[in-house]
Amino acid sequence: MHMPRPTRPESDASAHPSPRRSWSGGSHPWPFMAEPAPMADDAPVLPPDTPGDEPAPPPRRHHPAPPVGDPPEPTPPVHEPDALYAARLSGGFVDMPPARGPEWPSRNRGLPTGMRGWVRGVVLPAAFIGVIGVGMAACANRQTAPLPTVASVDLPGYMGAWYEITKLPNRFQAQCVADTQARYAIEGSGDGARVRVINRCRTADGKVEEAKGIAYAVDGSNNAKLKVSFFRPFYGDYWVLAFGPANGWVLIGEPGRDYGWVLSRTPSLDDTQLTAALDRAVALGYTKAAFQQTPQTQPLQ
Repeated sequence: MHMPRPTRPESDASAHPSPRRSWSGGSHPWPFMAEPAPMADDAPVLPPDTPGDEPAPPPRRHHPAPPVGDPPEPTPPVHEPDALYAARLSGGFVDMPPARGPEWPSRNRGLPTGMRGWVRGVVLPAAFIGVIGVGMAACANRQTAPLPTVASVDLPGYMGAWYEITKLPNRFQAQCVADTQARYAIEGSGDGARVRVINRCRTADGKVEEAKGIAYAVDGSNNAKLKVSFFRPFYGDYWVLAFGPANGWVLIGEPGRDYGWVLSRTPSLDDTQLTAALDRAVALGYTKAAFQQTPQTQPLQ
């Protein structure tokens, strides 16, 4: 049933002019506030207290009744070994199907997707770093194993020229291709005595390159351990590891076994003596195949 809308009294309309002609019709200056169109005469009218169409409430869940009898004994959880867990992670999947049956629970079940990515980003590098750490520890154990030296060195008798026969390749001799020679001389006396070092070699263009340094004997080593510097205040280890017959050759190394040399009093060394020097190096923890022979084509004087 349609009920007519009341009209505004003329007195109010004259006192308060409005853009609309009446409440019952006309256009509104703001369309979003326009009055709704009147309902048809035959449209049903709901009572004010009658609710409209509302969605039906969800059905109630009916849980099954608990089983009759005693519950089965729970199976004790089997923990996945860390090594296998790390191996599964190495495939890039955190929540992979278990490898040994359904009794192996996934450690990441229930983790959000973002957390699983975090596990891959943190656990995998950590496992990789752990493997590297084990390898580095093994290398450290190898390099820090005690390296014996000769009992003593007659330092004045050690002075003079030594020719390089073979060496472990190193970066500070990379420019040397042949004719490497070391010459030593004592300077000073007493506690202030030092050893003057002059290293020379021939480069690829035929020129002779020279490097000068200083060395001193380590206290308590009977001159078998020296500290050498070509760029002070930085010093490196120079250990005398073995002598050949009549001090014809000498094996030089350092405790990390990263550097090694076989020097000779003459520009050449026969195969028997060179083999003996390298065998001694192997016995001390060096790798024989790592040594590289130094040509002495034009020995320096």
